[in-house]
Amino acid sequence: MVCGPACEHPPIFKLAGNRKMVDRERPRLRRLRLKLRMVVKAFLKAQALKIAAQVVAARESLGKSLDDDLRRILESLDFEEWRELLDKIEPLLQQIIKEGGAAALAQLRLTSNVKDMLALVNEFGVKYAERAAAELVKNISEATRNMIRVDVRDAMQNGESNDELASRLQRGYAFSPERAEMIARTETAKADVEGNIEAYRRSGVVSGKQWITGAGCCDLCDELDGTVVELGDDFPNDGGNGPPLHPNCRCDVLPVLIED
Repeated sequence: MVCGPACEHPPIFKLAGNRKMVDRERPRLRRLRLKLRMVVKAFLKAQALKIAAQVVAARESLGKSLDDDLRRILESLDFEEWRELLDKIEPLLQQIIKEGGAAALAQLRLTSNVKDMLALVNEFGVKYAERAAAELVKNISEATRNMIRVDVRDAMQNGESNDELASRLQRGYAFSPERAEMIARTETAKADVEGNIEAYRRSGVVSGKQWITGAGCCDLCDELDGTVVELGDDFPNDGGNGPPLHPNCRCDVLPVLIED
């Protein structure tokens, strides 16, 4: 739902001194997002062949009902190799956290102890990246299993050959450049905001945070628009520490200064 003139939300806390909001399309962040997209895109493309081969092999060994075959095929898939993606995306997430911290400190116009605060943000980034990368790989593999369910079912119902099934899987959204873009955009936004909030916490001048809904917001995001919580608290409605609330979410977070 797009917010119109009639929408009533709590007032937005403006930053003192007309400070600008963090630019989510700044060049350094865009470059990191591009690197993350390229890594995920290449990995998904390589895995499309391997997952298709697993599906075909499992299909050849079964001969029961469609529903039972489909369940057993999907359960047989091995995503253990996907853990290799961890080593590729973890350092990128660390860099995004660092970039997010630096952007937030610049936003606050702090002049003292900036180097020390950024070092603390970097320490946080190492731990965050390790946890977030593991969670991301787990979520991607589980979502992939669910995504290919329809393709496998349709191929089996249509009596497609193994070659046709493999081709169908490789063309599907689960292994597509579009999915890689969605993953990169969402995870970059998430890590950037986490870096911002950690820098706010280390700054000593921020007491809270406010959810700012992006253009063309959905109903879930619109419910959070203008919501203010303490810096260490989660936003309601599963908003967590801050945006994004869902894939491709374009919401933002604004620091509430102690002086406000």
